[in-house]
Amino acid sequence: MGEGRKPLGLLALIAVSAILVSAVIAVNADARGANANGKKGGGGTPTPTGTCSVTPSTVAQWDIVTINGSGFWADSWMGFSVNGSMGWVQTDSTGSFTATAQAYQMGTNTVNISGGGGPATCTFQVV
Repeated sequence: MGEGRKPLGLLALIAVSAILVSAVIAVNADARGANANGKKGGGGTPTPTGTCSVTPSTVAQWDIVTINGSGFWADSWMGFSVNGSMGWVQTDSTGSFTATAQAYQMGTNTVNISGGGGPATCTFQVV
């Protein structure tokens, strides 16, 4: 090897290292910039905030009510209770569900939902 020449192996190692470091930085920056839909401008996955409602909101004793929920995690199992009686329901691909229950207790009945994106609470009246 002549004077003034640097070993090629060392230069190649430095060049490859620089490329790898820049690739890691680029991938990391891209991952932080993507939102739940894979689009730029938000970062992170938003936490669902589920809500529920009961229809009809006033019923006679022993009638059937429909419990509707939305804003929960998609395709997840949710626990629900109506005045302590418990059940399970699975959300659809949009994070919504529909369940039914029999209104047996007079007065205000409370529905509690728990699971992905919960908790949520709603009420209905039995007259």
